Amino acid sequence: APRDPVAHLHLGDLWRLQAQRARVEDAPALMARARAAYEQAAALDPAQIVFPVIGEVAFTDSFGDPRSGGRSHEGIDIMSNGVKGLPVVAVADGVVGWIGSTCCYFEIDHGGGWTTWYIHLNNDTPGTDDGLGWGIAPGLTTGTPVRAGDLIGWVGDSGNAESAGPHLHFEIRKDGVAINPFSYLMNAPRLNAPG
Repeated sequence: APRDPVAHLHLGDLWRLQAQRARVEDAPALMARARAAYEQAAALDPAQIVFPVIGEVAFTDSFGDPRSGGRSHEGIDIMSNGVKGLPVVAVADGVVGWIGSTCCYFEIDHGGGWTTWYIHLNNDTPGTDDGLGWGIAPGLTTGTPVRAGDLIGWVGDSGNAESAGPHLHFEIRKDGVAINPFSYLMNAPRLNAPG
């Protein structure tokens, strides 16, 4: 098959290409093709994720279970057996998409419409239940690139999880729609330490 002449280009290369093109009307189409090729190449393969929590945990398939307000559970709760502070890692390469303003939840954008959500990170200072901590790893802000296995936070009981005990609520989304991550988590390799 012939090679796509723009699929291998970086977005910056396309801006330079755009400036060099005699026909300016071709540049937006080239940009769109390059962006689509980039997103397809960078897209998450849920079957290739690493497990998001390091340490002893338990989880069941609670995806779709009823929740208050008529909603359903859109992820899996990875319970840490009462232990706060277990390391949480990025399951795949991506960039931080958004961070909750009240601590302690955020999204990683993996490209191609794939995102992962990490919710109920630890919001307590060590040894307390004071709500004065920040459970997101230092240096993470919107747009920060992360690699699979990078430390991104710590398991906690923030938000509406105070009565449920420390856990990570983990979601995988495709084009904004939650998909059941249970089988991917069951098959994901577990790390011994953040990488």
